[in-house]
Amino acid sequence: AVDSLMPSELDQLLDHAEHLLRSKDYAGAATATGAVLGNLSSLSRAAVVRGNALLFPLMDQIMDSSRDNPGRAAFQEARGMFELALRLDPENATARIEAMNMQSVIEMLLPADLQEIHHSTFDDNALGKTAQIAQDNDNLDVVIVGAGASGVGVGVMLMTHFGIDRNRMLIMERGARVGESFRQWPKEMRFISPSFNQAGWTGSFDLNSIASGTSPATFVLEEHPTGEQYANYLETVANDIQLPIQFCTDVTQICPLGVPGHPRFNVHVKPSQVSPASATLASVHCKFVIWAAGEFQYPKQSGGFQGMELCRHNSTVQSWAELPGDEFVVIGGYESGIDAAVHLARTKRPVTVLAQPML
Repeated sequence: AVDSLMPSELDQLLDHAEHLLRSKDYAGAATATGAVLGNLSSLSRAAVVRGNALLFPLMDQIMDSSRDNPGRAAFQEARGMFELALRLDPENATARIEAMNMQSVIEMLLPADLQEIHHSTFDDNALGKTAQIAQDNDNLDVVIVGAGASGVGVGVMLMTHFGIDRNRMLIMERGARVGESFRQWPKEMRFISPSFNQAGWTGSFDLNSIASGTSPATFVLEEHPTGEQYANYLETVANDIQLPIQFCTDVTQICPLGVPGHPRFNVHVKPSQVSPASATLASVHCKFVIWAAGEFQYPKQSGGFQGMELCRHNSTVQSWAELPGDEFVVIGGYESGIDAAVHLARTKRPVTVLAQPML
C-alpha cells in the first residue's frame, strides 16, 4: 500500500521519478511521483499528532492555577502543525477541529496579544470560529453545558441520530479541554466499570463508551482507564464528530423567555477562571438547555456534618501516593472512597474506611 511506504522506498521512487523527468518521460515521472504524493494523508495525520503533543502540555499549564499562563507565542509551533496537516490533506477533519478548538482558547485567554499570531496564513474559514458561534448566531436550537462524558455523548447523539446541525448547537465548557474533570482525577484513580470492546457477555458495546461505534478499550488498550486516558478518548470522539465547543466559559444564569409550547432561554456566561479578566463573552438564546456539568467539580462545602471543613475532598487530590500524612480515615464506602483506600493502603500507610451499613 502507498501509505505503508518506508522512507528508503520513497527516496527510491523520487530518484526514479527524477530520472524519468530528465529522460523526458513525463508521463512516467508523473506516475512515479503520484505514488509518493499518496502518502500525504499519513503525513497529515502525523502532523496532527505532533500538534497535539505540543498543544496538550500548554493546555495542562493553563489549567494549573499554580503556574502562569503561557504566552500566545508558545502556541505557534502547534498551530503550525495543524496548518501543515490541512495543507497536506484539506479533508483532514481532525486537524480542522483541533485548530478550531485551539484558536477559540487562544482568543479568549490572551486577547491583548492578538497580533502575535493572527498574521498566520491559516484559513480562518477552516477554523470554524467556534468561540464566536454564540455571537454570530443569536438563536441556537440547543446549548449543552459541560464537555465531559455526558455533554460529548449527548452532543454526538443530537448530531448523528437527531440531525441537529452543528451550527445550531453549542457546548459550553469551563475548562480549556474536553473532559477536564476527568483530567483532575488522582493519578491512581481508574474506572471501576470495565471496558470491553463489544463484550460478548453483555451483547452491547463498551460499558464506558459514550457513542455507538466507539470504545475506550480499543482507544486506550486498558480494561480500567485512568481519568486522563478517558478524557483523551472523549476529546477524540468530540474532534471526530466536529462538535462545536466554546471553552473557558462559565454559565452564570439561565433565564426562561419562552411561553408554554415555545421554549426559549437566555444563557448568561462569563469567562471562567482559566481566562484573563479582560476576556468577554456574550449571552446566547436557545430553545433547549441540557445541563451536563457533572458533580465531581462541585463538592458540598457545608450542610454535611460538623467538622467537614477539616476534611479534604477527593477532587482536590492529585495523587494518593504523593499525599502527605501517616494515617488516613476515608469517609464513604462507595466507588471513590474504596478507590482512595486501596491506593493509600498500597503506600503501606494505615487506612480506615467509615461507611454506612449496606441495607
